Amino acid sequence: LVFTCKVVRGRTLLQGRSKEQGTGRELRRGMEANRQGGEQEVAQEHLLEAVPPPQPMQESSPAEESDEEAGLRVYKALLTALFTALGLYADKKAALLDSTKQLLAYKHAAVLYEARDVVLEALKCEDHATSGRALPTAYQQAVAVVRTEMQATNTMPRPTALRGKRVFGHRSAIRPLQLPNLPDSTHGVTIYLHKRPRGGHPIAEPACEGGGLLHFQGLSDPLSELDTAGLALVLSLGTGAHVLISPFIANAEEAHKAGFFAPGGSASATDIRKRMAAFIAKDISGWQSVVAGEEGSLLTDTSLRGLRQMLKATGSKSGSEVRTASAADLTPVKHTKQPRSHGMDDSTTKAQSEHDAVSPPQESTPSVKLAQAETAAQHSYFMVMSRLFRSLGFLHSAGDGW
Repeated sequence: LVFTCKVVRGRTLLQGRSKEQGTGRELRRGMEANRQGGEQEVAQEHLLEAVPPPQPMQESSPAEESDEEAGLRVYKALLTALFTALGLYADKKAALLDSTKQLLAYKHAAVLYEARDVVLEALKCEDHATSGRALPTAYQQAVAVVRTEMQATNTMPRPTALRGKRVFGHRSAIRPLQLPNLPDSTHGVTIYLHKRPRGGHPIAEPACEGGGLLHFQGLSDPLSELDTAGLALVLSLGTGAHVLISPFIANAEEAHKAGFFAPGGSASATDIRKRMAAFIAKDISGWQSVVAGEEGSLLTDTSLRGLRQMLKATGSKSGSEVRTASAADLTPVKHTKQPRSHGMDDSTTKAQSEHDAVSPPQESTPSVKLAQAETAAQHSYFMVMSRLFRSLGFLHSAGDGW
């Protein structure tokens, strides 16, 4: 019995020691795992500290933009402030101009261009009380708004960007135009538009030069509306640019009040036609030359048709007759040089002369006439575009046309 108790007690002790040893091993393993996990967490923290957090995208500051970009930005700000001061927006928040004030927008944009030197001096002037006194009230207000906003936001461009060439010298600037082959009555009522004005609802437009300068509410094609209503003659230059000629620009405010620009205004289509006919009648021969010459090929179909009708109503030749006569003048005439006989009786020459006297002259084939007409049209287009680009100052050298 004593022996049996000792054996049982020995087994129990061995089992207890064995359990204690297993528990110790488990504790040591847990401590080792905790230690390794802590080291991993510390390593991850160090790694996160080493990698900098992502920085938000920053817009280019005025110091980073070029003088050309800054000049275009200032021009857009001036034009927007001027249109606001004149009340030309139908929806200012959406930047939509009133379609019934289309000619007013063109006129005042051209006046802003002509007054560019005074405008820039007023923009740079520190004495706000005396700056821009030579400008009309709305123009003074526009300059003051732009100056105040740029000073408050620290976006005033460098002095090198506030020059006429930078602010008003880019292609998208709306400017008055004087073409040499147009009648003198068009001086002061001709506007150059680098891009065709847009209409309808505002849409996303990629950033580009002059993008979004003129956007009118309601009309899908504002320029065509003027053309169709007979309020303007439109020349399409084929590069997206257009030239607008309208006698209503000179007194645009009075014409707008008289209801000429509104579709349901008090002025009827007959009143508009009479005003345009009186404008054409100032220089009948000059407009005949336009229809027959190089500028006539650039007129839109609607403008050309209306101009022909007004010329015909004045008792002059129709546009088609003038154009036909001009094409005949441009067609080269070949003169056949007869060989000299030097005093000898040449039977071959005599026979050829008799054959020429009997045979009728050969007429040009339709394909030859078409080729001649296309050559004349291409030459006319090249000449008018060269004069236009030269007058706009786009050519580096007037001699080689580049």
